[in-house]
Amino acid sequence: MKKTILFLSAVLLIMSACSSTSVAPCTKEECVPAMGIPNWRCDDGTIGGPSCERQQDGTCGWVVRQCSSGSSSSSDTGSGDIVVVSPQENAVVKSPLTISGKARGTWYFEASFPVVLLDDQGNQLATTPARAQGDWMTENYVPFTATLTFATARKHGTLVLKKDNPSGLPGNDRSVSISVQFP
Repeated sequence: MKKTILFLSAVLLIMSACSSTSVAPCTKEECVPAMGIPNWRCDDGTIGGPSCERQQDGTCGWVVRQCSSGSSSSSDTGSGDIVVVSPQENAVVKSPLTISGKARGTWYFEASFPVVLLDDQGNQLATTPARAQGDWMTENYVPFTATLTFATARKHGTLVLKKDNPSGLPGNDRSVSISVQFP
């Protein structure tokens, strides 16, 4: 019995020594420029939004973390303020990219809101306003469309739809991020 306990203790000690050889985490300075989108707290307590993380090739880059399935946040479609019909999460997209859906009138200002396409390094590939396709001065849903023209050699990116916030107050910021793939 003592030999078994000693053996298991030795195995655990070796395993913990092997797992402590982690790579140093990235600093925000290694991921400049910043992505320009906010982080948010998911219902399960995790943080969604941009995170500076070490990539498989050892470099540092931005990753946009989403809330886990079944969890929502004040910055995603769980709030019910915006519904993106196209593109869907992880869709393969190419230029020109047409974005469509519906958003509550409170998402718009002067019948538009900003749409930004980022690559997986946080570089802005394109930006354009999404335009209301009806009377936006309502609390009801109003259809929108936007078209982005872009070029990239990257394979992954993030489409960010931002609630227009003419006040500039951080408490009024909202956004929806959709992971996309490039061919």
